[in-house]
Amino acid sequence: MTLRVDVLTLFPDAIANYASTSVLGRASERGVWEVHLHDLRDATDDVHRSVDDAPSAGEREWCCAPSRSFARSMNIPRSRGR
Repeated sequence: MTLRVDVLTLFPDAIANYASTSVLGRASERGVWEVHLHDLRDATDDVHRSVDDAPSAGEREWCCAPSRSFARSMNIPRSRGR
């Protein structure tokens, strides 16, 4: 049985490079796991491919716009658990 790992990221190339090296890369070659990368920017609908939203209630932290990030996550198959 192969473990499927879905990663939502802004940096799919960086994750792909990391996942293909060292222990993770060897495990992938042996079929122990497979990684599926999903670029959050693919779900955007604006020309700048924005994934962030304005902070609310005076917060200074960056926040992800749910409508954009969750739209992409809907294409990820559900886990079939045991």
